[in-house]
Amino acid sequence: MKNIVSLENPPTATKVLQQLLVMILITLGCGLLLSVLGGVAAIFMAGVKAEDLTAVDFAKAPARVIYAMEIIQVFSVLGLFIAPALIVPAFVFKTEPLRFLSLRKNSPLIVFLIAILAYACFSPFLEYSIALNLKMKLPNFLSGVEQWMKTTEEANGVAIKRFLEMKNISELIGGLLMIALLPAIAEELFFRGLLQHSLFQWTHRTHLSVFVTAFVFSAIHLQFYGFLPRFLLGLFLGYLLAWSGNIKLSMLAHFINNSIAVIATYLYQNGDISASPDSPINYPTYLYLISPLVGGFMMYLFYKFNNSKLPQQETIIKTEEGNWVKVYSAAQRYQAEMVSGQLKAEGINAVVVDRKDSAYHFGEVEVFVSNEDAEKANAVLGTN
Repeated sequence: MKNIVSLENPPTATKVLQQLLVMILITLGCGLLLSVLGGVAAIFMAGVKAEDLTAVDFAKAPARVIYAMEIIQVFSVLGLFIAPALIVPAFVFKTEPLRFLSLRKNSPLIVFLIAILAYACFSPFLEYSIALNLKMKLPNFLSGVEQWMKTTEEANGVAIKRFLEMKNISELIGGLLMIALLPAIAEELFFRGLLQHSLFQWTHRTHLSVFVTAFVFSAIHLQFYGFLPRFLLGLFLGYLLAWSGNIKLSMLAHFINNSIAVIATYLYQNGDISASPDSPINYPTYLYLISPLVGGFMMYLFYKFNNSKLPQQETIIKTEEGNWVKVYSAAQRYQAEMVSGQLKAEGINAVVVDRKDSAYHFGEVEVFVSNEDAEKANAVLGTN
């Protein structure tokens, strides 16, 4: 076949820096705008004054101020995470946001079930990482940093506890919506959908994109004594997306993780359980050893189910291969689908062909366009 093009080389450093700067500006702009709107909404909806919303002492603040801060929190999440995730793909990468964010991909029920089972299998290992992280001790010369970390952690903890004061089922549902569902959707759209995919666009390295995104995801929460478990969770969520191309899977796992904490807090507050949700669960020692092994096996099954060959795509390539030109190849299907979406956004008909062996996963996923569109596709993808 003629004119086969490889996209092994990432974009130039200058282009990456320009796109990153625009992403940061859009994120800060959306965050600032929605935070201001949230403050205005809080004043009218909660009946508070503007001065009540400055330097809030969450431990002593009355219920109406906490309600106002919840409103601001919702608007802030919309501004910092959801709005940039929807705007940046079209503005920076010139592609359809829903496709870039992997919202258009559907997966069979078995894939969702495997993802849930994998999360359950990893849970004891995550609990062990919580206990390990709580024992963190910095050297003496960093005592000032350690004290700042503890102070910040305590302040965040107090705010979260006030947000999670739940005395009845209706307040539990409210907590699930605000603390579990909204962050699961918003953070996955921003971190996995936008940041992880952007990093892959710049580096063409799946594992690097997943690890860097997980690090940023954990660090940005400013909960230092929960950094390790959140980083590991970020890796798990990142690979759910990287190996499936369906962000709804990582959203579901994220929601389950958050929901467990919210429900446990509700049960503890109402005396239904005696164990504090702030303390790690003590599993038998053998579970800490088995957990990553079984969880890893479940992720292998997840990978295998998501990288099996699709017969209908083989038919396409057999009947039309002579008239089509390969313009891109990748190790993972979602990477090829992102490129396909970018081409389709420019009016170029693109076909994704999975050439991987269904048993051993050798081969790559390729993107083809018609001979007539090859030159235009090369220009769009920057391969000329």
